[in-house]
Amino acid sequence: MKAAIRELWPETMHKKWMDEKSKKNVVTVIIPTFNRRTMIIDALNSVFEQTYRPIELIVIDDGSTDGTRDAIEKWQEACNEDLSFTLQYLYHDNMGVSGARNLGLIESHGEYIQYLDSDDLLLPNRIFVCVDGLKKNPTIEFVHSAIYWDYGDSSRRGYVLSGAARIGSDPSPRSYLWTAAGLFRRKLILESGPWNETLRICEDAEYFSRLLAITDNCLALADALVIKRKHSESRLADVRNEESGLRNKYQSILLQEKVFSKFGDDRGTTNGKLWVVQDAFSAGQITFGKEILTEIYDECKGSIRFLVRWFLLHCSTIFPNKVITALWKNITYLRNEIKWKLDMFRGKIKKIPKDS
Repeated sequence: MKAAIRELWPETMHKKWMDEKSKKNVVTVIIPTFNRRTMIIDALNSVFEQTYRPIELIVIDDGSTDGTRDAIEKWQEACNEDLSFTLQYLYHDNMGVSGARNLGLIESHGEYIQYLDSDDLLLPNRIFVCVDGLKKNPTIEFVHSAIYWDYGDSSRRGYVLSGAARIGSDPSPRSYLWTAAGLFRRKLILESGPWNETLRICEDAEYFSRLLAITDNCLALADALVIKRKHSESRLADVRNEESGLRNKYQSILLQEKVFSKFGDDRGTTNGKLWVVQDAFSAGQITFGKEILTEIYDECKGSIRFLVRWFLLHCSTIFPNKVITALWKNITYLRNEIKWKLDMFRGKIKKIPKDS
């Protein structure tokens, strides 16, 4: 493991950090939740049904008002007899998902850490397979698997590899990891630092850039061991269309840029910034998109490809705002459809029959 980048650690409302000491062989599963009473029980069951023990489950209720506490307390009664499985339920006034995860880390005791969102699921052998991989490979700092995307009755069903396929042999801060994809040694989580509590979205990209920047070795598993559920209760779609959410996305990119440059990667993040502009225009946040265009003009001049994209975005601003939004929303939709089909062709997304 490389040296921690403590100067890039964000401040937290908790004013403390997790303990170095741990309980041998214990896996801590951290689940933040907010008003997900109808979905979290499935997540809890997926943890309890793991073939691995011992497990410490920490649920951080981020100010739910929908009866989540009652549902969890009732569920807990069914698992009290399993002495190798513990549940700690923590209620806190709303502080955001990053603050909730940080609190879970502070309260954790496990030798290994597994993150899980309250609307996602672990397959039964998930933890056993990942811990086994870590125990057989002492130099490996975390294991990450593919993720199965459950689109319900949608025609889009398949699983998506988490991060770059080469991440096992070449971990890079630029690789993207799904939050639940990895099972981590406590030491790596400790040295990666807290989650950034100022970010409402893209907090995972910033967090994992710091984690991957200090990672020497990790193990990539091709099997899908986590289910990511796509559903109508998702809150990120709304946040992504708000100016505050777009500003968070842009801020996350700027923070990642600091991580990249710290470790000698000078390729910049211009492409990501241009995508934020396109997202802003698609969401009708035209003023914010123009603001970023002004800021990044000089860095776009270093590449013909980026400069062309910059001028296309800039030239579209001559139209009325409604036209700009409709134009880039359709372009973005078309781009996503093409990317989906290319990922299917490349094997990044593997189709699974509906009756599987």
